This record gives sequence, C-alpha cells and structure tokens, in this order.
Amino acid sequence: MIRPFRKNQEGSFLVIVLVIITFAMVIVTATYGFVTATSKIVRSYANKQIAIHVAEAGVDRSVWCLNHPADCDNPYSGETRQLVDGEFVSTITTISTNVRQIDVTSYVPSQAQPNKTAHLRASIGIDSTTISFNYGVEVGNGGLEMQNNSQIVGNVYANGSVAGGNGATITGDTFVATGMSLDQSWEVQNQDQIFGVKSGNCNSSVIDVAQSIVPSQTETLNMISLFIKKDGAPADISIHITADNSGHPSQTALSSGTLSANLVTTDYNWVNVTFPIPITVTAGTTYWIVADASCQNSKYWIWGKDSNNGYGNGVAKYTTDWTSDSWSATAGDLNFRTYLGGIPTSLDSVTVGGDAHANTISNATVTGEAYYQSILNSTVSGSACPNVACHSGSEDPPVQPFPVSDGNIAQWEQEATDGGITVGDRNITSNTTLGPEKILGNLSVGNGATVTINGPVWVKGDITFDVNAIIQLNSNFGDGSSIIIADDPDDPTVKGKITIQNNANFLGTGSSSSFIMLLSNYEGTGYALNVTNNTQAAIFYAHKGSIYLANNVSLKEVTGHKIIMSNNATITYESGLANASFTSGPGASWKIVSKSWREF
Repeated sequence: MIRPFRKNQEGSFLVIVLVIITFAMVIVTATYGFVTATSKIVRSYANKQIAIHVAEAGVDRSVWCLNHPADCDNPYSGETRQLVDGEFVSTITTISTNVRQIDVTSYVPSQAQPNKTAHLRASIGIDSTTISFNYGVEVGNGGLEMQNNSQIVGNVYANGSVAGGNGATITGDTFVATGMSLDQSWEVQNQDQIFGVKSGNCNSSVIDVAQSIVPSQTETLNMISLFIKKDGAPADISIHITADNSGHPSQTALSSGTLSANLVTTDYNWVNVTFPIPITVTAGTTYWIVADASCQNSKYWIWGKDSNNGYGNGVAKYTTDWTSDSWSATAGDLNFRTYLGGIPTSLDSVTVGGDAHANTISNATVTGEAYYQSILNSTVSGSACPNVACHSGSEDPPVQPFPVSDGNIAQWEQEATDGGITVGDRNITSNTTLGPEKILGNLSVGNGATVTINGPVWVKGDITFDVNAIIQLNSNFGDGSSIIIADDPDDPTVKGKITIQNNANFLGTGSSSSFIMLLSNYEGTGYALNVTNNTQAAIFYAHKGSIYLANNVSLKEVTGHKIIMSNNATITYESGLANASFTSGPGASWKIVSKSWREF
C-alpha cells in the first residue's frame, strides 16, 4: 500500500530545491565575477604591453629620424604619431653636442581615449673619445729644441731635455722628466683576465688582480705599461707597486699611479701608467703590480694573460680587496712592461715664466720657483741661487704618458675605414668634402683648396697640404673635434709623413673646444711632421717621430717624440684642449646609449 505524500514533506522538498538553486546561483555569480575580473586583468596587461611597444616604436622612430634628417623634420625635435594599436608623443632634448634625450609617451588606443599609457626615456649619442691635452707642448725622450725667439704660451712637459736659443720663452711651468729604458716585460697573450666585475656578490668576485715582477737592475721605476681593454665605461683605476709579503702583495703601496679609462678601448692595446712619486727598485727583489678596481655589475676591465706561465720571474693572483691577505692564484702571467729611469735630463738657456722642474738647470731665467739636483748660471725669482725659491735636491719629475694611446688611434682608423675606402692616391685641387674615409695611397691638397672634414681620415701613405690650403671642420661638429691620420703600419719607417706648406690653415667649427688634429705614426729618420711658415691653428701629434715647426708657425698644441721650434715659432695653448672630444663626425649614426633605456 502506497502512503500518501504529506504536505509537510512537500514543504521540506521545496526548501531543499530552493537551497540548491540558491547555491548554484552563488557559484555561477562568483564564477562570472572571477572570469570578468580575470578578463579585465588580462586586457589591462595586454594593453600595457601594447602601450610599451608603441612607446618603443616612438623611440626607434626618433633614432631613425635623427639619422635620416632628409626624411623627417630637420632639425628633428619629436612628433605625435598615430599607429594601428596606439598613439605616441615624442620629444627630443639636447643634452650636449653628442648626446640627446628621447622622451616618449604612448596612449592605447589614442591620446583622446587613453585606456593605457606608457612612458619611456632613453639617451642616444654619437661615440666620442675625450683626449686631455694638459700642456701646450708634450715631448718624448727626443727632447725639445727652441730656436731664437720661439715661444710656448702655456706649460711644457718633456720626457727629454729642453734647450733654447736667444729669446726662447715658455710662459708657464716647465717639467723635464728623467729618461727611461725597458726592463721587465711579458707580452704573450692567449687568454683574458676579467676583473672589477660583480659575480654573485662582491665578496666572492675577482675585483683586484696583481702580477709579480723581479727587476734586473737597481734603478728608479718610472712607468709601467699594461696590455688591457675594457667592457663598457669603467672609471679610472689605481695601479699600485707593492713589496712582496710571503708570496702575495703587501697591503701598503710603495707608489701609485692612475690608469686612465679614456686611454683604454674595447680592443687590446698597451696603455702606460706613470708614478708621480717614483720608487727605486732593487735588482733580484720581488715586487707586485696591483690593479685596484671597484665592484661593478658591468663596466669592467680585461687584462691580457698568458695561460702558460711564460714569465719565469713572477705569478698572477686575484682577490676581492688588495688590502686583505686573501689572495688566490690565477693560472698564467698577466701582460706588462716595466720601465726604469735612465740618464739625467736638463733645462738649458730658456726663460720660464712659471716654475721649473728638472734634474739640471743651466743658463736659465726662472720667474717662479726652481726644483732641481744642480743649477748653473741661472736666476730664480730675480736672483741667483740659493734663495727661498730655489729647491736643491728635489726629485726629478716622473715620466708623463702621451695623451693618445695606440688604442685611440686604432679606433679612429676603424671609424675612417667604416666610412669607405679609396684605392690609390687622392689629389684635391678644388673645394670639396672629406671623411670619414680611408685612403690607400697618398693625399695631397692643392694650392688654395678648401676641404671640409666630415669625419676621421686615415691616409695609409704621406700627406701634403699645399700653400694656402684651408682644412675646416663641418659646422655640425659643434664642440667636437676630428682627426687626420698618416699611418702605414706595414711600412712605418718609410710612410706616414705629413708636410704642410706656407699659410695652410686648420680650423675647427669656431667653438673654443673644437679642433683638427694631424697625427703621424711615422717612425723613420727625418720629420714625421714638417710645418713651414705661417701655418695656423691645429693640434700636431707625432709620438714616434720628430716635428719641425718653421718660422712664424702658430699652433694650439704639439706632442712629439722630438720637437724643433724654428725662429719665432709660437705655440699658444687653449683651455678647451683639456677635454677635447673627438667624434666620428656629423655623418656618424646616433645610437642608444647602453643601459639608458628605462620606463618611468
């Protein structure tokens, strides 16, 4: 018998059904809310990525327009541009001649209806190398010869003797360093030694490195040279000479010098380091060359190394901090050269308007103070020595490295090569432009021709500038400078000479910091740079050869292994030379500066 369904049972069933329906509706509502929220998050993230991509397109567009002014506004200062996925607004700010700042704001889908925005900033630049010419004249072991009434308006630093004729004058300070000769060296390179870069944490990284040496004679250590390159743009570092302490460097420096980062490039080259306070090393005694770097996430140093331990008189080691005792061996020997002091040098028959520093001073008139080992037939501060301005027994000045390294030259030559190669002699007889360019032959600029320099020029031969030639920088260099090089690495004792005839002029852009440098790598007999009468305004550089300056030449700065100034020749140092910036020219490409790109 089937029992009838009671009313109270019917009510219970209805309640259960309603509970189930309500629970289901809650689940559906929650799921819908979750899906909706997630969808919004996904859309927001996708729009953000689109906004970033649109902003990146704005940065790329800005760089392209700066490199292609004929296809955009000239000068290009930014723009507003609608793309398929969004709109960007870009602005260009000039930071300096070779640096611009790009700011881009993007809007998705448009500036009028922005659902999402992004802001990017990047710095772009034209690669440049800063060379510091701190003296009116810098001369090597060959010395400086100043004939009658020749004049240097500025300071002089000579690694060889300075001798003058009647009326020869140096208006600033004069430093005459002691000569030197190569002693120890190891130059086999088959491996890299990276240092000064963070690996994990600074306490477990290779930060400082050292190489031990044993000099062959007891003499003054004036200079060392390291075979080194860099990654990025690290700051200058200190190089210490220390004694040996039970097989590793002492924690006390006997002398310290500075490795200038500007002289080091991204390719291996020999770079000199001098010591303001030279030390006397003892033959057969172990010393250490210590490179004292800082811990960086990037921007590090690479020292050439021989993995075969070929230098029998030393070893290489590394540590996190050279002032600690915790040194570890690194297999191999680091590449180095050491130079010991040579014969005494002198300052003779010159009027010095500032202070004079030399081992021997003779027949001189020194307006300021004098620092020397011996003095003869000279007046200092108005009277003969001894007086309060005479400093007998003073240390000889240390050898000064030249301001341009072989690495700098190689970099400029590569920039010239990248601009194009001309095969055969180039003879210019009318107004034209030149550079960046490599010439496989000789270069001659004819009588009265005007040549506008657009970038580095490398002549693998000899260069002649004829009477009244005018060589000028493109005005777009702004505060920048450029270079003309004569260099034949295959035949340096025969080719690479520069001859400049009467009245030739070399002009920058008109800025006080803009110059043209003429550089010769000639190292044979005769003159690397032969400059005749009335030449005006240039930097002359021949660190391996001799420079002859004829009557009435008027220049900005001269650096050479040996320099001869004829009657009435004048060199007038300009302050802008202390930080001359050499670029690849107005035709060079703008590039984004590494690690400058950021969102804000």
